[in-house]
Amino acid sequence: MNKEDKTETFIVPAELSGKRADVALSHFLEGHTRSQIKRLMEEKLILVGGEAVKPSRKLEGGELVRVTLPLPTPLDVMPED
Repeated sequence: MNKEDKTETFIVPAELSGKRADVALSHFLEGHTRSQIKRLMEEKLILVGGEAVKPSRKLEGGELVRVTLPLPTPLDVMPED
């Protein structure tokens, strides 16, 4: 993680209680697919209650979620003649 990465925090509402983490978090991370959310979880960039979480974990509601969204990596593409 570097200091330019964007960090978001939120509390899981009660109506998402019992939902899989990847499904529930897709409500907060609009513009991100469940595959992208899963990758963030695998890279331990999504923490629930301060701990890394698997996509299949059922959320309880009221939990604190911290998401670190890394900056996109620049492409070093050179045009060809």
